[in-house]
Amino acid sequence: MNRLFSVGELFTIPDGTRVSPFLNPFDVNEKELPLSLFSGMSITAGELDPRAESAIHFHPIVAQVTWVIEGQLVVKMKEEGQEDAYRLDVNPQEAVLTKPCTFFQLINPSSTSVVRVLYIVSPAYVFDAEG
Repeated sequence: MNRLFSVGELFTIPDGTRVSPFLNPFDVNEKELPLSLFSGMSITAGELDPRAESAIHFHPIVAQVTWVIEGQLVVKMKEEGQEDAYRLDVNPQEAVLTKPCTFFQLINPSSTSVVRVLYIVSPAYVFDAEG
């Protein structure tokens, strides 16, 4: 396959962050990819504005790796069966794994800088951009 993939226009999702899915056969940006090519994973670019916080949420089925490209990210997580949440400070070129059914929140603590991340999710998700 002789082609480049790039991040398109970002849009806001229900957790309050902005994303641009760019390597997933189910996403609007890459309809021509065969469904079997990336059925095991999805890659999405994301951004959090200064002082932005995602809603606290969880993914019931998928595991998510959040790889910080630029900026500093705080991830608060509470795993199934744990009494207390914990905090991870994630720097550029570091990643955090969020297992299925783990409550988590992404926070940009900076008052001036955008945080740019890659989300690598397995298994691949289906995202309906309509509405």
